[in-house]
Amino acid sequence: MGIPGLCTFAIIVLASLTGPAAGQLVTVDGNHLMNYCDAVSSRDRVEDWAIKSGYCLGYLRAIANLQMSGVAVGGKEACFRSGTDMNEILAVFKRYMKDHPESWHHPAQNLVTEAFALGYNCQRRTHR
Repeated sequence: MGIPGLCTFAIIVLASLTGPAAGQLVTVDGNHLMNYCDAVSSRDRVEDWAIKSGYCLGYLRAIANLQMSGVAVGGKEACFRSGTDMNEILAVFKRYMKDHPESWHHPAQNLVTEAFALGYNCQRRTHR
């Protein structure tokens, strides 16, 4: 078998090792994100707590940062006050999720942007 044949064989072997999910984005839903966000207040195992709470806070912070920069994420805008911290951002998200358990199966980014749009309503803020 020559070099081209070996390369072809190697590509076939490598392609067969990767599962169908390789390279696919996984949609995070509200159930998944709430599981991670609940870990922020639970410290059963340090490793689990650090990974899960970091995931939750990072996810929320990323969307908050986009909205703070004036970007309407998913058509939803939020007007955060200066000095808004992650404790408040987490509380706004968790309150929204508690009030809307029927929506937990929806994509997490939609739930987070809706929670922030309601919790940090730009209409209320501009009229104060």
